[in-house]
Amino acid sequence: MKRYVMTLATAFLSLISVLPAFASELPTWRNFRTAELELSGHWHCGAGTDSCKWWYERPDGSYPASCWRWIDGNDDGYAECYYFNSDGRMAESLTTPDGFAVDQSGAWTKDGERQLLRVLDSEQREFFTSAAKILLSVYGEYLESPDFRYVKPDIDYEELAAAGFAGGDAYTITGYDEDFDGVRMYLKFDYTKPSGEGEAYAKAGSLYLTLMQSSGEPGFYILELHNQPAFG
Repeated sequence: MKRYVMTLATAFLSLISVLPAFASELPTWRNFRTAELELSGHWHCGAGTDSCKWWYERPDGSYPASCWRWIDGNDDGYAECYYFNSDGRMAESLTTPDGFAVDQSGAWTKDGERQLLRVLDSEQREFFTSAAKILLSVYGEYLESPDFRYVKPDIDYEELAAAGFAGGDAYTITGYDEDFDGVRMYLKFDYTKPSGEGEAYAKAGSLYLTLMQSSGEPGFYILELHNQPAFG
């Protein structure tokens, strides 16, 4: 596996993205992607009478049901959209109750073409999660200000890539989401941090990164960091 690294002073870097609109009325934190993205589970095939049926199992043993979910099963940076019945079985080769076609693999299709959502692959997601922790260590105190935004365009990846990660151990990432509007990739990191030595409570908030595509690895650079949702 490739390793993308950087120093504390070079916390800005690069990444990915590309996606189609989806027309159902499922909740999301951005209207452009109305089915939620599953990130940490794996496909699970049933046994016995369910030997040809598929579920998507999360690490805690739960699974999506009565809903659509975007899933990048082969970690290629493109997710397909799947419908899961009330018992958690993936629908395949049919029209779903809300009127959308899925093919024999269960993927949503439109006019016979499989619809894809551009997402981060696991290496890129790991890389930007590490980058977010470093950014928090540098800009954490500013994120407590209303509407904090820092713009850093024209970052040269070759100049910024360095020999290791440092400085982000004080922060814990507790939640993650991502989205793409056809031009920019948006990342959301929920975080906590101990408020002080000997104090039991923690500070908490969200860090948002806006990415733009670049020709170098890992494929995008960080355009903005801010503490308020900003899309499109």
